[in-house]
Amino acid sequence: MFSYFIIFCGIIFNVEGYNNIENGGAQQILSGGFTRVACASSLECLSKWGFCGRGSEYCGDGCQAGPCTAGNIQCPASDECRSKWGFCGIGADYCGEGCISGPCTGNSTNGGLVFQGRASYYVVGGGITACGTRHSDSEYIAALNGAQFDPHTPNGNPNRNTLCNKLANVVGPKGSITVKIVDKCPGCRYGDLDLSKGAFQAAVGNLVLGLGSITWKWI
Repeated sequence: MFSYFIIFCGIIFNVEGYNNIENGGAQQILSGGFTRVACASSLECLSKWGFCGRGSEYCGDGCQAGPCTAGNIQCPASDECRSKWGFCGIGADYCGEGCISGPCTGNSTNGGLVFQGRASYYVVGGGITACGTRHSDSEYIAALNGAQFDPHTPNGNPNRNTLCNKLANVVGPKGSITVKIVDKCPGCRYGDLDLSKGAFQAAVGNLVLGLGSITWKWI
């Protein structure tokens, strides 16, 4: 009787496992269980729970691959880009047209791409910016992280960076503002902005916070 029970359970396990792969579109199988690394359809997202489907439950927070919508989703390595299909890698296929996050080289300065990062603040009135301009702490200006700033610097001259004076819409816990990119933040990570005091207070809040989560896009 006991042996029949084991065989019965084994059959159920195999059938369920087969259905999971068939319905979810799994691309990789590891011994001891099923691990999805991509969905069969390029229109589906791989959720944080490892299942494929469409909609916010799959493409929202925690989305691992596919056309994710929860902001820009960083790749494990800082030199990798997440392609428009949701996969991480290096080269034009990943960092070119449609690149979602990472050191994109394609349309990464258009108005449709939303970046996610942290906002800090610094004393703007202390000197000349990387773009060769002067500003006060009350102006809504920002320093862009080096990973996104440097690729647009011709011949190593930041004064001629094509992103200088470009406007960005920044959304923080306190509100939404428009800032002008006039500087570079060497210590910031990809997606981060170093704001003037005035901009930080308007978008994030009190200066004592020091840091705050933001999303932003070019306008």
